[in-house]
Order: sequence, then C-alpha cells, then structure tokens
Amino acid sequence: MFPRLPKVFRIFYMGLAFLSLCSFFILRELASRKKQDMKLIQLSSSPARDRQEVQGEKRKNINIDHNNINKIINSKNKNSFLNGLLLRGNNDLQSKDEIVKFQNSLWNNSSLLVPPEIGLPYNASQIINPSLLCASDNFVIVYIHTAPNNFKRRMAIRQTWGDKKLLGNLKIRLVFVMGVVDSPRVMDMVKLESDRYNDIMQSVFRDSYRNLNFKAMAALRWIATYCHNTTYILKTDDDILVNIFLLAKQLTDLHQHNFGQEDFIMCNVWTGMRVIRDRRSKWFVSRKEFPKDTYPSYCSGSAYVMSPDMAVRLFKKSLTIPFFWIDDVYVTGVLVKALGIKHVRFNSAYVLDSGKVLDRFFKDTTRTLVFYHVHGYKTMYTLWQRLKERMNAFSTEQTTFSINRTPGHR
Repeated sequence: MFPRLPKVFRIFYMGLAFLSLCSFFILRELASRKKQDMKLIQLSSSPARDRQEVQGEKRKNINIDHNNINKIINSKNKNSFLNGLLLRGNNDLQSKDEIVKFQNSLWNNSSLLVPPEIGLPYNASQIINPSLLCASDNFVIVYIHTAPNNFKRRMAIRQTWGDKKLLGNLKIRLVFVMGVVDSPRVMDMVKLESDRYNDIMQSVFRDSYRNLNFKAMAALRWIATYCHNTTYILKTDDDILVNIFLLAKQLTDLHQHNFGQEDFIMCNVWTGMRVIRDRRSKWFVSRKEFPKDTYPSYCSGSAYVMSPDMAVRLFKKSLTIPFFWIDDVYVTGVLVKALGIKHVRFNSAYVLDSGKVLDRFFKDTTRTLVFYHVHGYKTMYTLWQRLKERMNAFSTEQTTFSINRTPGHR
C-alpha cells in the first residue's frame, strides 16, 4: 500500500477539492445569469423563432391572458367624463366596484386618503406590481417612464447609473413604469424581464404617446400607495442618464438643511410656453383640449425631484381636475399650480440637447450637470464610463449646487 500522507497534506488537498467544487458552482451560476441577461438584450431584435427556446423556459410561469388584455385596452366607456378614455376592467382586473372598495379602504386605513366613489379616467390595476420594492426605508425612489419595447434602454440603465448594487449603497430604489401593448410576444418578454429584475410596474392601459398622462398618474398612485417611507421622489425617462453620485450628494445637502421636505418640486422650469395649434405638429393641441394660448409654468418631463408628499397631493388633485394628455404640462403645470406650489428652478443641471451632451460634459468643470438627454443607449454606456472616472459616490470634494430657493419652502 502507498504510505499515508501527512495530516497537513490531507487537509490541504481536501480544502483544495472543496474550493474547486465551490468555484465550479459559482461560475456555472454566473454563466447562467450572464446568458439570461444576453437573451433579454437580444430578444427585441432577434427573429421570433429564435426566442421560442427562451420563452419556453418560463412560459409555464407566465399567467397573462392576452385576449382579455386586448379587449380591455380596446374597449371604451362612453359614460366617462373623458368620452371614452376610461378603460374598463374585467373579473381578472379591476371593476368599478373594486375601485370604489379600494378607495374606501385607503380612505379609512392609509395616509393616501383617496376620496371614495371617484372614478379614475384609466384602469389603475397592475398586472405586474413590485409592491415590496419600497418595503424598507429609502432615501430616493426613482420611477422611470418607459415603453414595453424599450428593453435595451432599460438594460443600459441597469448596467450604468441604475445599477442595483450602486443604488443600494445610496439607499435608492428604481422602478420602470409602463402600460400594455397588443403583442403577446412583447408582453411575455416583459414578464420574463420582470421575473429577472423585479423592477417593473405595469398597469393596464394602452402604452401610447397620447396616453402618457395615464402612465404618469398610474405611477404617482402606485408610489402614493406603496412608498410612504422615502425622503425624495425622482421622476425621469429611459433616455436620460443621471449623475446619481452628484444627485445623491445634492439631495443629502438639502435634507441636512431641512429643505424640500414638503410642497417641493425641483426641475428645469419652462415658462411662457405657447400652445401649438399647428395640426401638422406632434404637439398639436386643440382649443377644446386646452383653451388658453400659453401653458402655466411646468417642468421638463426629462427629470424632476419631489418631496414625498407630492405623490399623494398630485394624485388626489388629479381626481378633481379633468385630464390633459401632455403629462408634463398636466402634472407639473396644471396640478402644481392648482396646489399653489412654486417650482424650484434647477435648469443649470440639465443638458436637454442630445447633440451637445459630450461637449457640455467635458466643459462642466464646476460639476453642476446632473441630467443628460442621450440619443441611443450606447451613448449612455460611453458617458457613464466618463462619469465614473470623474465622480466618486463617497467623494468629499466640493461641488457646485445652484438652485433658486423660493421663499416658503421647507
């Protein structure tokens, strides 16, 4: 027989075998996750037959009745005060009685305090609801307007400024907000994406340009219901890159000085904007839709920061003021004005011309820019690498924070 190895060698070889086994399982798990991520990125552009294998892996876990959804988003309620914009529910979704019941329960048991027996001009039920996203205390809850088809934009955000580990260190949570589309394939892909990342809230309204206001109000309603324990709220779009390092530092400074705790909305403010009456324009608005010739002051929809009470106040005020389809004007203009709240100007922090993003970035020697409108998700990756080289989440160096503080804000 072979001589027995010394004890120290036996322990060494046993440990080596154990480490090898652990490494094998870890690498296999990482490879599996990377493969799934790549599939999600490629799904939106690959042929349908190439997606069958991926969809088949989790199709048995997907419970989406596409026929019912299509009926809902194509139906119209003629009794609605918006003449057909109230999307009707069914047994699987939200009936009028269920809406009233839910509102009554909020009136009695929640800080949301939604007045009972008031109909909503959209179907507010969710087929995807990450309700536990705000289970713990958060410094900022970020909600991002997106469309079901924008898979690559969402992935770019998750891999740049919306990285879950980075946001976790800053006590920031992120959720993508969207409606529904007719395509069963896209709906299945969104469900698969949600199962993987748990950061999507999808409500039952047709996701279209003219329904952006439904998306805005569904998001505010969701935040008002589930996210009471946040210090600030950030709304943005999926084509915006946020310097999350600088934003977190600036909001921390505000919080330490007890500024922006209530009745607070900070943004790039548009004033004196004329209503477009040219029927050829994408932004055409009839006098029936909006009688006045100029809009009230409102925020650029690219991004705006609010105090936590604003989600509740804006949503409740929307129940008493007829809808207007341009969400930026309605939410941050009409509703904010009706609440008697003044905007805090933050215009110096924005680059809204996507063609000037890189030029403005390199000239930003005082480090005041926070929000960049990027053209294409690839630009987001490029700019993020530059930002990481420049910024550090825990940097102690001084940065310039310039806002116009309106008297009366707390």
